[in-house]
Amino acid sequence: MAAQLDHLVAAANRPYLTVQLVPFETPCTAGFLSSFIIAELPDAPTAVSVDSAGQGEVSAEHDFVALIWDRYDRIRA
Repeated sequence: MAAQLDHLVAAANRPYLTVQLVPFETPCTAGFLSSFIIAELPDAPTAVSVDSAGQGEVSAEHDFVALIWDRYDRIRA
């Protein structure tokens, strides 16, 4: 566990990465049922990658990207 925490601390010093921790006691939120990545690229539309136990999906479809951004905002709130 200590090595994992050291890795997170080192990663948090990268200018393009933000590390956020959610306390264990926090009730289940919209982002805990699957993992996701939001990719904002300079020469391409924003895309998301969403993974769950049953499937994965990559999409740049506007409504789906907006849904994932909403989940992200709720987790950060």
